[in-house]
Amino acid sequence: MVTVSSEVDVLDVLNQTNANSAKPESIETNSVIKDYTLNSDQNNVISYTNGYGLDICNTSACERAGSIIKQSINESVDPCDDFYAFACGGWEATHTIPADKSRYMSFDVVDDQLKKDIKEYLSQNTSESDSNAVIYASDFYKACIDEATINARGVSPLITALNSIGGWPLRGQTGLDIGSDYDWKDSFAKVIVNFGLSPIYSVSIQPDANDTLVNRFYFDSSLFGLGRNQLVNTSGYPDIVNAYKQYILESALLLGAQNDSQTHQDIEDL
Repeated sequence: MVTVSSEVDVLDVLNQTNANSAKPESIETNSVIKDYTLNSDQNNVISYTNGYGLDICNTSACERAGSIIKQSINESVDPCDDFYAFACGGWEATHTIPADKSRYMSFDVVDDQLKKDIKEYLSQNTSESDSNAVIYASDFYKACIDEATINARGVSPLITALNSIGGWPLRGQTGLDIGSDYDWKDSFAKVIVNFGLSPIYSVSIQPDANDTLVNRFYFDSSLFGLGRNQLVNTSGYPDIVNAYKQYILESALLLGAQNDSQTHQDIEDL
């Protein structure tokens, strides 16, 4: 028996016994014997009986965290022989890297579960008691997955949107009535505000680097379908560049462009 008088002493005893690879059968804290017992039920839920006189978290969240840890380790492996197999063996045995991912870790599992929970939440019917943010998000999500309506409307909403900012010459549109007072900056602002896109250059609002209490506008180069190196050195990435040109062509044809030499030349000139 090891007698201690405080939780700090208990921790010291634990550290000493871990170093000596031997655990005392019992510890006396404030004249009360505390037996140490580790329990695990059929659901791999870890619990402690008394412990070393320490307060042990036994909430459902803590029990679930303990269960995840227990399932992730491989207790059949001696950590002194192969610590990686001991710490990660259970995880590797129950998780495989999905075909669409280059890696898969515990954070990815949490992310997948979070997305699933959000999807289920947004799929439910909203009520007047819900906040506007929840109602708008739910309506937006339901509109995105309403394939019947999307297919029925076709590309007409996109064409209307393009015409609202002056059209797309690649569609072969000529004589567009954009008005004598047309200002490209107005169209640029519409694209950012209404479509969340950043053509020509990107615009963002971030804290000032020298004074984080002040927010400032930041302008940067825009993001395209290809990376900067691929755009600057197109000859070095022929397969990727040609695939991108084909993507532009198919998008233009879908929106009403003619599959003629002029359209192909316009794409080459981009």
